[in-house]
Amino acid sequence: MGIIAGIMVFLCYLMITVVMNFYLQMESFTGLLLAAVIFWTMVIGILSLQFLFSVRARLDTKIPRVIRKCFLVFFDNPGFCVFSFIHNLFMLVISFFLALIFPGPVGILLFLDEGLRLRLLKYDWIEANPEADRKKIPWDAILIDEREKTGTRSLRNFIFPWKD
Repeated sequence: MGIIAGIMVFLCYLMITVVMNFYLQMESFTGLLLAAVIFWTMVIGILSLQFLFSVRARLDTKIPRVIRKCFLVFFDNPGFCVFSFIHNLFMLVISFFLALIFPGPVGILLFLDEGLRLRLLKYDWIEANPEADRKKIPWDAILIDEREKTGTRSLRNFIFPWKD
């Protein structure tokens, strides 16, 4: 999957540097329009494929299905995908100042995996309640089990769990 992701990043780089540059050098409305289409396609692709490793780990292993499910997650949750991307950029900047130790790439991948897991809980609830409104998801009811698993902890108890 890493090789596939690398190929996709390289193709995105080529699209931005070669194809968009070609269309912008046309100096016409058609060239500008085609460059804009390429730009927004790249934005949607980047926002969708940030969940590539999480979807592969949680849902499917076949590459075409993984890519399709990444786009389905994006088109069903565009606000979540934009928030995740901004969050990941912020965490990457912080990681560089901390020598990629904390939170680092692993922290970013963990954030994406947990975000996808919560979205999958939403889809399970929608599947169990097909007549319900998709815009009004009762997150408190969905996350009851998660809150029971984690419980409540103080900061002291979080840092020193053996001192109960």
